Amino acid sequence: LTNALTEAKQTPRDSIHLTDDAVVKYITNREQKAKAPKAIQGENSYKTVQGILEDFNADREVFEGLIENYSSEKLRKQVVLSPAGFVDAYQFLLFTNGHTQRHIAQIEEIRTHVDFPQ
Repeated sequence: LTNALTEAKQTPRDSIHLTDDAVVKYITNREQKAKAPKAIQGENSYKTVQGILEDFNADREVFEGLIENYSSEKLRKQVVLSPAGFVDAYQFLLFTNGHTQRHIAQIEEIRTHVDFPQ
């Protein structure tokens, strides 16, 4: 996303066919299964919860920097490709937040399953 915000090449806004609400619904809908692109798939390489938290927090800092350093207007002007199709950079931030919410829902589902250890 950072690269997309700084590159000169622009994808036309008319490539976007999703509203903000549709982006959030797309990613948080757990009935809709999707496989992450290979480039962003995890590698099951974490040895500790601490390592996971460190990477999560580092990624969050990057996104917080984007929010602080780019106006809503700039975010709305830049079009990027997401698993849901073309979205603007603002919608992509909504997408990443929704992705986190999706994983939280998965964790809660596992924790409340009858076979989960008590």
